[in-house]
Amino acid sequence: MTRALKQAIRLYLLPILYHLRIFDLLVRMSRRPFVIVMYHGVREKSEGFGINSRHLPLRDFRAHLRFFSTKL
Repeated sequence: MTRALKQAIRLYLLPILYHLRIFDLLVRMSRRPFVIVMYHGVREKSEGFGINSRHLPLRDFRAHLRFFSTKL
């Protein structure tokens, strides 16, 4: 998929689907529940976490990805 197409989908198609409540329908029809996980940031090393100590060390982030990939 080209970059221009991805940008067009993000700018035009997704807002239309949202306003038409298509996402709600897809969620209700989904057989598998899904979770959205957000991180403030990921850092290479665990020391010196910087911004308000909400960054995750890279090794922990990789462990999270392994966990989610086996559970989904």
